[in-house]
Amino acid sequence: MPLTNDALAALVCSPCRLRALTDAELMDALCSGCNDALATLFERHSALVFQTARGSSCSDGEAEATVRRVFGSVFQAKDEFNSDRDSFTTWLLKQAEPGPGRPLT
Repeated sequence: MPLTNDALAALVCSPCRLRALTDAELMDALCSGCNDALATLFERHSALVFQTARGSSCSDGEAEATVRRVFGSVFQAKDEFNSDRDSFTTWLLKQAEPGPGRPLT
């Protein structure tokens, strides 16, 4: 459910309140235009994405590039996330999978 303008404004004015939201609520906020929600998701999950990528790549640099690509994909695919169907962590790691035009790392 998208956030109302008042709810969105309250979040933007208080980024620390974003940290209290669930991942699904952060995705709702992101879809409603609160780009700080992506930063909170990055804080929570970038280490997991890095560790996953590092396990299948040769260098920290490649793993860092994967983290950047994955969170760019999260932003681009934000409207595709469905909290009724997907766990955020599972959906996030699917963004890291290779696909057409996407390298392994």
